[in-house]
Amino acid sequence: MKAIDTNVLVRFLVCDDAAMTERARRMFEHAKEASEPLLISTLVFLETLWVLRSTYAFSREAIIKAVKQLLILPAVTFESYGLIRAFVQEATAANTDLADILIGLQARAAGAETTMTFDSKAAKHPLFTIVP
Repeated sequence: MKAIDTNVLVRFLVCDDAAMTERARRMFEHAKEASEPLLISTLVFLETLWVLRSTYAFSREAIIKAVKQLLILPAVTFESYGLIRAFVQEATAANTDLADILIGLQARAAGAETTMTFDSKAAKHPLFTIVP
Protein backbone atom coordinates (compact mmCIF):
# COMPACT_ATOMS: atom_id res chain seq x y z
CA MET A 1 0.00 0.00 0.00
CA LYS A 2 1.07 3.56 -0.65
CA ALA A 3 0.04 6.63 1.30
CA ILE A 4 -0.47 10.08 -0.13
CA ASP A 5 0.69 13.42 1.20
CA THR A 6 -1.53 16.45 1.72
CA ASN A 7 -0.18 18.28 -1.33
CA VAL A 8 -1.20 15.40 -3.62
CA LEU A 9 -4.68 15.21 -2.12
CA VAL A 10 -5.13 18.98 -2.35
CA ARG A 11 -4.03 19.05 -6.03
CA PHE A 12 -6.54 16.28 -6.75
CA LEU A 13 -9.38 18.12 -5.03
CA VAL A 14 -8.60 21.71 -6.01
CA CYS A 15 -7.32 21.27 -9.59
CA ASP A 16 -5.32 24.51 -9.43
CA ASP A 17 -2.25 23.22 -11.25
CA ALA A 18 -3.10 21.36 -14.45
CA ALA A 19 0.08 19.27 -14.61
CA MET A 20 0.02 18.20 -10.95
CA THR A 21 -3.73 17.60 -11.04
CA GLU A 22 -3.29 15.30 -14.04
CA ARG A 23 -0.45 13.43 -12.33
CA ALA A 24 -2.58 12.99 -9.21
CA ARG A 25 -5.57 11.87 -11.29
CA ARG A 26 -3.41 9.27 -13.08
CA MET A 27 -2.08 8.04 -9.73
CA PHE A 28 -5.64 7.56 -8.44
CA GLU A 29 -6.66 5.84 -11.68
CA HIS A 30 -3.67 3.48 -11.49
CA ALA A 31 -4.51 2.65 -7.86
CA LYS A 32 -8.08 1.81 -8.89
CA GLU A 33 -6.98 -0.35 -11.84
CA ALA A 34 -4.39 -2.17 -9.73
CA SER A 35 -6.83 -2.62 -6.81
CA GLU A 36 -4.23 -1.02 -4.55
CA PRO A 37 -5.99 1.79 -2.68
CA LEU A 38 -4.04 4.83 -1.58
CA LEU A 39 -3.97 5.52 2.15
CA ILE A 40 -5.12 8.87 3.51
CA SER A 41 -3.85 9.14 7.06
CA THR A 42 -5.82 11.03 9.67
CA LEU A 43 -3.05 13.65 9.86
CA VAL A 44 -3.14 14.21 6.11
CA PHE A 45 -6.93 14.42 6.27
CA LEU A 46 -6.77 17.04 9.04
CA GLU A 47 -4.15 19.08 7.20
CA THR A 48 -6.23 18.89 4.01
CA LEU A 49 -9.25 20.29 5.88
CA TRP A 50 -7.12 23.18 7.08
CA VAL A 51 -5.61 23.90 3.64
CA LEU A 52 -8.95 23.79 1.84
CA ARG A 53 -10.46 26.24 4.32
CA SER A 54 -7.57 28.60 4.98
CA THR A 55 -5.71 28.68 1.67
CA TYR A 56 -8.46 28.00 -0.85
CA ALA A 57 -11.43 29.46 1.08
CA PHE A 58 -13.57 26.38 0.44
CA SER A 59 -16.93 26.64 2.14
CA ARG A 60 -17.83 24.14 4.84
CA GLU A 61 -20.35 22.58 2.46
CA ALA A 62 -17.77 22.22 -0.32
CA ILE A 63 -15.34 20.53 2.06
CA ILE A 64 -17.97 18.09 3.31
CA LYS A 65 -18.97 17.32 -0.28
CA ALA A 66 -15.33 16.64 -1.20
CA VAL A 67 -14.93 14.30 1.79
CA LYS A 68 -18.10 12.41 0.83
CA GLN A 69 -16.70 11.93 -2.67
CA LEU A 70 -13.38 10.67 -1.29
CA LEU A 71 -15.25 8.14 0.85
CA ILE A 72 -16.73 6.47 -2.22
CA LEU A 73 -13.59 6.43 -4.36
CA PRO A 74 -12.39 2.84 -4.84
CA ALA A 75 -8.80 4.12 -5.08
CA VAL A 76 -8.84 5.49 -1.52
CA THR A 77 -8.67 3.99 1.92
CA PHE A 78 -8.54 5.91 5.18
CA GLU A 79 -6.45 5.20 8.24
CA SER A 80 -9.75 5.19 10.09
CA TYR A 81 -12.70 4.90 7.75
CA GLY A 82 -15.21 4.86 10.63
CA LEU A 83 -13.74 8.07 12.02
CA ILE A 84 -14.14 9.84 8.68
CA ARG A 85 -17.73 8.58 8.30
CA ALA A 86 -18.51 9.87 11.81
CA PHE A 87 -16.79 13.14 10.89
CA VAL A 88 -19.13 13.62 7.92
CA GLN A 89 -22.17 12.95 10.11
CA GLU A 90 -21.03 15.38 12.82
CA ALA A 91 -19.91 18.02 10.32
CA THR A 92 -23.30 17.89 8.65
CA ALA A 93 -25.23 18.06 11.94
CA ALA A 94 -23.15 20.54 13.96
CA ASN A 95 -21.68 23.97 13.30
CA THR A 96 -18.46 23.20 15.18
CA ASP A 97 -15.16 23.87 13.41
CA LEU A 98 -14.30 20.93 11.13
CA ALA A 99 -10.84 20.40 12.61
CA ASP A 100 -12.31 20.45 16.12
CA ILE A 101 -14.86 17.79 15.16
CA LEU A 102 -12.08 15.53 13.92
CA ILE A 103 -9.99 16.17 17.04
CA GLY A 104 -12.91 15.37 19.33
CA LEU A 105 -13.89 12.24 17.43
CA GLN A 106 -10.32 10.95 17.38
CA ALA A 107 -10.02 11.49 21.13
CA ARG A 108 -13.31 9.67 21.71
CA ALA A 109 -12.16 6.78 19.50
CA ALA A 110 -9.00 6.57 21.61
CA GLY A 111 -11.11 6.20 24.76
CA ALA A 112 -11.40 9.78 26.02
CA GLU A 113 -14.75 10.70 27.52
CA THR A 114 -14.27 14.33 26.45
CA THR A 115 -11.69 16.71 25.04
CA MET A 116 -10.79 19.54 27.39
CA THR A 117 -10.57 22.94 25.70
CA PHE A 118 -10.39 26.69 26.20
CA ASP A 119 -12.32 27.16 22.94
CA SER A 120 -15.81 28.26 23.99
CA LYS A 121 -17.27 27.53 20.54
CA ALA A 122 -15.89 23.97 20.50
CA ALA A 123 -17.12 23.46 24.06
CA LYS A 124 -20.70 23.80 22.81
CA HIS A 125 -20.28 20.42 21.12
CA PRO A 126 -20.76 17.29 23.27
CA LEU A 127 -17.27 16.04 22.34
CA PHE A 128 -15.70 18.91 24.30
CA THR A 129 -15.65 20.32 27.81
CA ILE A 130 -14.42 23.78 28.69
CA VAL A 131 -11.49 23.81 31.14
CA PRO A 132 -12.94 25.12 34.41
